Amino acid sequence: MRPLLAALAVLASSACAPVEWTKDGAAPSPQALNEDLEVCRQQGVREARYRAADVSGPGAADRLGIIAGREEERCMRLKGYERAQGAK
Repeated sequence: MRPLLAALAVLASSACAPVEWTKDGAAPSPQALNEDLEVCRQQGVREARYRAADVSGPGAADRLGIIAGREEERCMRLKGYERAQGAK
């Protein structure tokens, strides 16, 4: 139960932090960024759910969170976004 709570806490705190993405070397409009980011987050969650059957044991929630985050980032890059200079 604790790993699940820890994973949820990490995801909740990361949702509050601004994600700095650029597209074509400039900051996209907030509306376009939010729309694309929401699509990619949903895709990340779907991928984590799909893989949930393969991930079990201690730390499973953490690994599923990592899978969702990686898929979200891959999706954003496929949409033409890059991480802003200095962003994590």
